[in-house]
Amino acid sequence: GESQSAQFGNPTPDSNITLDALVSLRTVAIFSTIGLFMFSLERFGKMTGPGTAMAWGWQWGVVSLVAMILGHDTYFYFTHRAMHHRRLMAKFHKRHHRSHNPSPFSAYSFDLAEGVVQAIFVPIWMMMVPTSWPVVGIFMIHQIARNTIGHCGYEIFPSNRRGRPFFGFLTTVTHHDLHHRQGRYNYGLYFSWWDKWLGTEHPQYLDHFSAAVSDQAPTKTGVT
Repeated sequence: GESQSAQFGNPTPDSNITLDALVSLRTVAIFSTIGLFMFSLERFGKMTGPGTAMAWGWQWGVVSLVAMILGHDTYFYFTHRAMHHRRLMAKFHKRHHRSHNPSPFSAYSFDLAEGVVQAIFVPIWMMMVPTSWPVVGIFMIHQIARNTIGHCGYEIFPSNRRGRPFFGFLTTVTHHDLHHRQGRYNYGLYFSWWDKWLGTEHPQYLDHFSAAVSDQAPTKTGVT
């Protein structure tokens, strides 16, 4: 509503959106190159996990997908938090935080080093846990969707009657917007568990979420 518009951050300039999109393409190239490397390993018999996973049937496919998402959320939380250390920020994570008021094009706007760190989760996982390629594909679709939604700048997650997140264990758009504004909080990607358990959730997160959903419609996350 009009009363909420005063809380909105300044829109991301078009020039920044263009740069974010170009840098994101570089990140996609990094992910794709590592994916091709993994395909090559399997082709030359150096990685047997995907075949093993297929032989174990669809039940294992469901289990391995859930486990992969949970594993990635943990990996992301701790690598992301580490990148906020003053000795690592400039090399690994500064590019991403140039978007104080992020757009979907900010989702994969990574420094080169961060792109590599985030891309190697999949090969590390596949070397440790038999995982089929279809499961990896679904995992990647989920990752891209959640990451892009988290940077869209508009709160689209449902709330309960008290204005609290209906799915309190999920990170919302407001949750990640607060991270871009105040980088010492809210490091989680999919779930809010690690932030809650380790005391890194923004102390006013729920208040900001309630303000963002007060119109009972998708609204700009009023994070200041």
